Amino acid sequence: MPRGAVEETLAAPTPAILYYLVLFLQVDAIAGRFNLAGLPRSELPKIAAVLVSGWVFILPLGVLIYFLFGLGYNPGLSALYACVALLGLDGRVPRPAVGGPAAAASRWS
Repeated sequence: MPRGAVEETLAAPTPAILYYLVLFLQVDAIAGRFNLAGLPRSELPKIAAVLVSGWVFILPLGVLIYFLFGLGYNPGLSALYACVALLGLDGRVPRPAVGGPAAAASRWS
């Protein structure tokens, strides 16, 4: 990977963090203006269940980092390989259906 691309990749988190911080503040301000509240803690999903069902997204991230930094591929090609890894896992990893048991029953029928 060329030296400039490595420097750009390492510098990218700063504007990304600033972007999401400002986005969070904007959404929080709009929610405050319209008196919107979040879900009660009892209705939030358990972190263990989220991690068990979402682990599949870690592999494409690893593929992206490996091809980008390990093999020195360009960012576009690395992203393509990460997408292929995600698509390859899509049908092979069972995930709970969004919407509860009724949605799960109708998903495969």
